[in-house]
Amino acid sequence: MSLPVEIWLALGIALFYLYDSLVMLEPNELVLIESGGRWNAFVPLSDWQFRGKYVYLPNPFVPVQTLYRLDWHRSGGNLPNPAVLDGFLAAQVFLRPVVLVLFFLLAVLLPVAICYVAPLRLLLAIVGEAYAFILIAALLLYRQRKGLLLDGKAALKLAMDGLLCAPFSLNLIRKLGLGYNWQGDPVAFAHGVMKPERFATLRDSLLRRIDKDLQMLDEEQPMHRTLQETRRRFSEMGT
Repeated sequence: MSLPVEIWLALGIALFYLYDSLVMLEPNELVLIESGGRWNAFVPLSDWQFRGKYVYLPNPFVPVQTLYRLDWHRSGGNLPNPAVLDGFLAAQVFLRPVVLVLFFLLAVLLPVAICYVAPLRLLLAIVGEAYAFILIAALLLYRQRKGLLLDGKAALKLAMDGLLCAPFSLNLIRKLGLGYNWQGDPVAFAHGVMKPERFATLRDSLLRRIDKDLQMLDEEQPMHRTLQETRRRFSEMGT
């Protein structure tokens, strides 16, 4: 039985949003997640890959999380400059409520209105209000571009993503983090900012990831020795 056009339209909005949310990770990458001053992490452990990469779908109901895609092989104990990182997060403060409003309009109100066959006038009003907030987001993005470490071209590209496809605007905060030029050891940083139980989960996930990689390498290979050293370093990190 075919679905009504209204259901397809609502599904289309959701699918565009989810597609744009996907993060493709190399085997040596993890995702650090900042939300409201709290940090968490994701390490791909599944054997399933798409075109040689792991697929990560962030929580679709929390579009204001800042995501950092990082290389956990990076070591040395150096930490990112806290002033730069704090300034980067502070510059997002004015964007977060705008993204939340857009999420309500595009991911909640508009699909409900479509499914219940709301009058065209109401649908146009919702879409018009959504685009008004997308324009506000674009203006804030350009105004805060220095704090967000963006040049004018990069800021314009992010703004155009939302203007050309409205559901893409819901991932604005995530894209800012994914494009951040991280400097320093991400695992050492996580050790300092994450709650002990969360870091213990991250450390155990990394150790399992390393163990899987070691099984596929010959002991004489340089990468095998590098991973063994990395494993010892992670094991020594207390909780």
